[in-house]
Amino acid sequence: MRVLVRTAGLLCVFFLLLATQAVASSEYDAFLKAKRDYLSQKKAYLKYVADGKKKYSKEFKELSEYSTTRSWLLKNKSKKATTEYKRKYKEYKKLKSDLVSSKSFLRHYKERSQKKKQVLALRSDTLKKYAAYKKAKGKTSGSSSSASSKFSPRLSISPQKGKAGDKFTFVVRGKSSADSNLKGVYLKFADYDKLISLNRSGAGKYTLSRTLSGAGLRSVQALVKYKNGAKNEYSSAVKLSIAENVVDLSRISSAKNPKTTKACFTVPVMTTFSEWVKQGRPVKVTESFLGVSSKIGPVKKQSTYYASIWDGSNAYESGKYQCVGLIKDFLHKYYGINGSRGNGDVVAKGLHNVTGKYNSKPIKMVYHANRYASAPPVIGSIISEWTGSRRNIGHVSMVKKIIVERKDSSGSPTKIKAYMFEQNYMSGSSAGSGKAKICPSRDRYSTFELKSNGKWYATGSKSNVIGWATAVYQK
Repeated sequence: MRVLVRTAGLLCVFFLLLATQAVASSEYDAFLKAKRDYLSQKKAYLKYVADGKKKYSKEFKELSEYSTTRSWLLKNKSKKATTEYKRKYKEYKKLKSDLVSSKSFLRHYKERSQKKKQVLALRSDTLKKYAAYKKAKGKTSGSSSSASSKFSPRLSISPQKGKAGDKFTFVVRGKSSADSNLKGVYLKFADYDKLISLNRSGAGKYTLSRTLSGAGLRSVQALVKYKNGAKNEYSSAVKLSIAENVVDLSRISSAKNPKTTKACFTVPVMTTFSEWVKQGRPVKVTESFLGVSSKIGPVKKQSTYYASIWDGSNAYESGKYQCVGLIKDFLHKYYGINGSRGNGDVVAKGLHNVTGKYNSKPIKMVYHANRYASAPPVIGSIISEWTGSRRNIGHVSMVKKIIVERKDSSGSPTKIKAYMFEQNYMSGSSAGSGKAKICPSRDRYSTFELKSNGKWYATGSKSNVIGWATAVYQK
C-alpha cells in the first residue's frame, strides 16, 4: 500500500511538472508571436520613415529650421523691438506658411506619429508577454532541481574585446548527455537573434567551437541556445564588444592640449573684399589643434555671425576662413585628402569612402548618419550640422576632445560628449562704429548616446548633427 501511495504521489508530481512546463511553453509561444509582430511592424515603420525623409527632404529641413527659429523667438521675447528679432519672426512666419501649405507632408508626418505609437504599443505588449513567460519558466525551474542540473554548458569568447576584422572564437563545453541538445551560439542584437551553428571539435564529446570575423558586429551579446525536452532557453550570456579600427589621433601631443588665445577680439568691419585687402588682410588666430589653426578672416558688416566675406572672384581667398576651410586644411595635412567638399552640411557625407594615407598606412573615411550610426565619433571625426539661421549651408567642425559620461557592464562607452574644433562659429558678437567684438566658440559640444537599437544618436534639444565621418585603416 505504501508503495502504491508513493507511486501515486510521484505520478501527481510528474503530471504537475508536465502541466507547468506546458504553461511555460504556451507563454513562450505567445511571446515569440508578439515579438515577430513587433519586429515586422518596426521594419515597416523604419522603411516608411526612410522613404518619407527622401520624399520630403526639403520639408524636413524647413521643419528643423522652423523649430530652431521658434525656440530662439521664445527665448528672446525681450528683444522684440530689435531688427534681428523682427527678421527672425519674418523667417518663422514664412517657414510656418510653407509647412502649412504642404498638405501631403503634414499628412505623412501625422501618419508617421501614429505608426510610431503602434510600434511602441507592440513593443510594450512583447515585453509583457516575455515577463509572463519568465514568470512561468521560474515556476517550472523551481518545481524541480533535477531539470536544471541536466544542462550545464559553458560558453567562452576569445577575445571578448577587439576591433573590426579580428577573429573571435566561440567555444561551448558541455558536461552531461543532456548537452547533446546544444543548437549553437546566438548573437543577440537589440531586436533580433542570429544563430551561429557550431562545428564539433576537440576531444570532448560535447565541445563545440567556431571562429568568426568581427567585421560588421557591434557590441553584441552571445548566448548558448539549446533545446532540452520541450524547453527552448538561453544560458551563459557573454558580452562581446567590437570597435572599428579607427585612426587614433589622441596620442599626438598637440591633441592633448589645444592652444587657445584670448576669448574675444576687436576687429575692423568691412563691406567689400577689396577694403580688407587694402587694410593689409588682417587675420586673427583663435585656436590651434593638431597643428592646424582656426582663424578669423575678413569680417563683414551687418552679418549675424560675422562670416568671412565671400564673392565669386575671390572664393578661395575668403573661403579658407569659412568653417569648410579649416576642415580642408586638416584633411590635407593629415590624410593627404584634397579638394572642396561643398557646404558644411554635406562635407561629412561627401567624405564617405574617400581614401588617403596616415603615417604611410592607407586609410579611408567612413560616414555615419546620425540615428543610424554603428559607431560614435572620435577625436578627428568630421561632423556636419544643420544651422537654423541659413538654408542649405550648414556648418562643419571636427572633434577635438571626448568625455565619456556613461559605460555599460563591459566598459564600452554608451554616452559621450564630443567637443568641437571649428572656424567661423561665434559664441557671441557685437558691432560698434567700424569695429566688431567677436567671441569665437571654443567649448561647444554635442552629446551622443547609444540607444537600445544599437545605434548612436546625437541627443539634446540643440543638436543639429546630420552625421560624421571618421578615418579608418584599410585592410
